[in-house]
Amino acid sequence: MTTASTCPSCGSDLPADSPDGLCPDCLLSAGLEGGDSRDAVRPREITTPMPGLFVPPTPESLAAHFPQLEILESLGHGGMGAVYKARQTKLDRMVALKILRPESADDPAFAERFNREARTLARMHHPHVVAIHDFGEVNLSSTGDEEGSSRRVYYFVMEYVDGASLRDLIVEGNLKPDQCYTIVAQICEALQYAHDEHVVHRDIKPENILVDSRGRVKIADFGLAKLAARARDDFTLTGTHQVMGTPRYMAPEQMEGSHLVDHRADIYSLGVVFYEMLTGQVPAGHFEPPSRKAKVDARIDHVVLRSLARDPHRRYQNVSELKGDVATIAGSSIVNSYEQVAPAVAQVAGGPLGQYMSDYDQEMLRLDARAPAGGLMLVGALGAAFWAAMGMWFLTEFRMGSGERMTGLTGCGVAVFAGLFLICAGMKMRNLQAYELCMAGSILIILPWSPAALLGIPVGIWSIRTLGREDIKAAFVRESLRKRGLTDVAVPLPGRSSPQRPSPGAGQSVSHLSSGVTPAPFPGPSTMLDQGVAAVERLFRGK
Repeated sequence: MTTASTCPSCGSDLPADSPDGLCPDCLLSAGLEGGDSRDAVRPREITTPMPGLFVPPTPESLAAHFPQLEILESLGHGGMGAVYKARQTKLDRMVALKILRPESADDPAFAERFNREARTLARMHHPHVVAIHDFGEVNLSSTGDEEGSSRRVYYFVMEYVDGASLRDLIVEGNLKPDQCYTIVAQICEALQYAHDEHVVHRDIKPENILVDSRGRVKIADFGLAKLAARARDDFTLTGTHQVMGTPRYMAPEQMEGSHLVDHRADIYSLGVVFYEMLTGQVPAGHFEPPSRKAKVDARIDHVVLRSLARDPHRRYQNVSELKGDVATIAGSSIVNSYEQVAPAVAQVAGGPLGQYMSDYDQEMLRLDARAPAGGLMLVGALGAAFWAAMGMWFLTEFRMGSGERMTGLTGCGVAVFAGLFLICAGMKMRNLQAYELCMAGSILIILPWSPAALLGIPVGIWSIRTLGREDIKAAFVRESLRKRGLTDVAVPLPGRSSPQRPSPGAGQSVSHLSSGVTPAPFPGPSTMLDQGVAAVERLFRGK
């Protein structure tokens, strides 16, 4: 059988000594050049390629081999293999199925390495690391070979991240410095966790950094570069040493094929990514500091340049130091504000902006609630003061029998308590807490028990209308979750279109899975209370 003499990518003639299926020009362009277009770097691509043209299996051909999965579509393929979007039917969750190239299985020792690395990766549980749910091997029918022949392939079932890759965000060109700081801080947390577990990524690059629709970063493909580089027929840059990673993001010791590569290589790669996020360019040769190419704090130059030191001993020795310096420069509130990244992800992925409530939304809604809350406290204070004075008058000046005096004092006491209740309800409403208590106070203020009733009626209606808004209810729910420590739970913001899950196109890199389904909107207060509020509002509208 005659081998192809032309490059499958550009159609040019292949030299006799070139890797099978790869011409030198296309290989150099894919591995070393840094174009700005989406086609310059394919999503989920490993730019240290394997020989031969890889034709990924179709979702239909995989269905019989994965009965536990409903394989929905192909998300793309690259040098490592192919990725598919699937659904685990029993658990009803979305997952990503990653099929490694069949050439890997030709190495007799690969199975042992694969199982060892996969078990290590499966033990990694961190909110900023793409989780491994399952792994194994299957025998697939070979396309183009004799009928009945099959090849063994290895696979991972992973968490699905519904959002965009950092490559997409960089290409879009709308990343703000504060968003960059937030993303880098999350990458640091994931890498520090991995390094503490003695796991080095070796291929940190924008394609392997995913950001979900809520602005949370997930790092994918831990250890896969190491697996790929150890395959028997892998292409290497040196010919004698195995190179694991992508050339433009690799540390100098990685480029040299050194066996002394450690976690500091990931720090160098993160420095390259950080520089590219801030400036839109990959640092190469004699490059200028980020502050001279973009409007960023000049202090960030030290962080980036120290990460990019050629000597590993002159870099940060752990990523927590890097994160600490970024937090000092940007402020802890910036690096921990995941929501500010969500609009950039929505713009790239085609989803609606701001579909989940952010800290900014929460504060704006808190301001909306403070005015009627102040009215509740004012009327409550006036009523409590008036009836307290009346009680003192009953006690000292009013001439009546002991029974009548006791009745008067009891009434005054109840009215004073009602005023204090309104003050408490107003204070809770200011802080978006105790929804039912706030609604009860809003209804109580309308009743004619206070000399400030003329003021209380409009304040009560105003307060009821404010509490009846769906976004205010959602703000109460979010505040309640935060008080219970559930800060990682997203609350949809009413009034925005519900999240649409677009099917990723050829240029999109939505190719891993996150926790799957979009969180369902949390229910607001009781339906009976909502109906009562609506009835009161209709009553006053009618009058």
